[in-house]
Amino acid sequence: MQNRLLDQVRSFLQQRNVEGYLVGGYVRDLVSGRPTNDIDIAVMGKAIPLARRLADAIGGHFVLLDPQNDIARVVAGNGNIYVDVSSLRGNDLPTDLAARDFTFNALAIPLAAADPKQITDLFGGLSDLRAKTVRAVSDRAFRDDPLRLVRAVRFAVQFGYSIEPHTYSLIQRDAGLLANVAAERVRDELVRILSAPGAWSNLHLLDDLHLLAVILPEVDDLRGVSQPPQHYYDVFTHTLAVVDAVEETLIACRVADIGKRPPGPPHAPLPVGVLGQVAENVRPHLAEVISADRSRLLTLKLAALFHDIAKPRTRTVDEQGKVHFYNHPQEGVAMSEQAMRRLRFSLREIHIVKTMVLNHMRPAQIAADPQATPKAIYRYFRDTGREGIDTLFLSLADHIGTRGPRLDPAGWWQHAQFTRLLLEYYVAQPEKNTPLPRLITGHDVMKAFKIPPGPRVGELLEEVREAQAVGEIHTREEALELVAERLKEKEA
Repeated sequence: MQNRLLDQVRSFLQQRNVEGYLVGGYVRDLVSGRPTNDIDIAVMGKAIPLARRLADAIGGHFVLLDPQNDIARVVAGNGNIYVDVSSLRGNDLPTDLAARDFTFNALAIPLAAADPKQITDLFGGLSDLRAKTVRAVSDRAFRDDPLRLVRAVRFAVQFGYSIEPHTYSLIQRDAGLLANVAAERVRDELVRILSAPGAWSNLHLLDDLHLLAVILPEVDDLRGVSQPPQHYYDVFTHTLAVVDAVEETLIACRVADIGKRPPGPPHAPLPVGVLGQVAENVRPHLAEVISADRSRLLTLKLAALFHDIAKPRTRTVDEQGKVHFYNHPQEGVAMSEQAMRRLRFSLREIHIVKTMVLNHMRPAQIAADPQATPKAIYRYFRDTGREGIDTLFLSLADHIGTRGPRLDPAGWWQHAQFTRLLLEYYVAQPEKNTPLPRLITGHDVMKAFKIPPGPRVGELLEEVREAQAVGEIHTREEALELVAERLKEKEA
């Protein structure tokens, strides 16, 4: 399909005597042998009107991308091939390539060339591709477009490349300029970085380049905040360890395909296959697309980034010298929402992350309570809904990040078995899709027991729903008996 499309584009340009080149990411991926549906073309002259005519000629759809920089897109094929058309900067190829970001993106192939591998390489991009190196074309590359600062990290983690030392120092020099970039553009690059395997090394790379503090100053504020003895790390290092442990947890539970990942922080190996058959029910849940092309797996990593975000402002030390973080989940809800709104995440993504941040301690609290009842599990899923599934995995990752090298695999396995039981409970509950029949109403309670309207009626109805959900009652008569018992207990 692409070859036929390129022949159409080539013919279209030749008929109009327009000089054009394949450039940028398309050539990079062609040389590297990576499949791509994005074709980048630079032309002599005005690109936008040319792209509009190209769309008409090949039966595609025209999309205006950047009128200021004369860039447009033609959506071709079945809507799955993008041809981005831009004008040559400086109206000649050498000037255009010199203004590009990285050497492996400063490659060009004349569209009219008989040999499609006739590559123009003025800055050593082919050599850097072979060496798997990210290298800026010039010292002004990041000042010309500060988004390139975080794109350098994205290319490094996405392709497994290293950033060469001079480019590394340029990024550190210009890191503050990232604050001037539109939030949506920064968000999209951050998403790609978080989506790549190896969160521990990827986030440390962002941090070492001084970019993490610009994107998420709330996370940077966690640095050096000490914790109680059961925590191996300070809050900052713990947070990065938990994000990385999300990947490890999902691999051990066999609920997501993470891919090959670099080593994370040291600890004993995790047992695998710990969820049994219920893992198959979880896989489609985590793969669900929430917004644009962003899945629940991403929101789980974001919740891991934000789960302890309020610890610096809630840290106290009592008279015995013990450190406490009272109400940090509640405080963290507003802080995580503020950070995600700043980065222009969707309202649904914000809701999912806030739910996990608020409830991230509850699974461990229920598991540690020897008196935990089916009602406690019911209340957990009542309060968290579908996000209760995600929160269970965040809790498992938090377990790893808390203990660090002191992790006891047997203790984590027990935690995982509790997680399995809760997941099996959730999967087995018919009311997820079909609400339970209402046994009694508020009017029934007020009439039968001569109770005036008020909060107490709602509390009694909720107790009835809990008992019904865990199978303790099934009929109207049993519901009224339960209400009567609760009222007698209150009187006593």
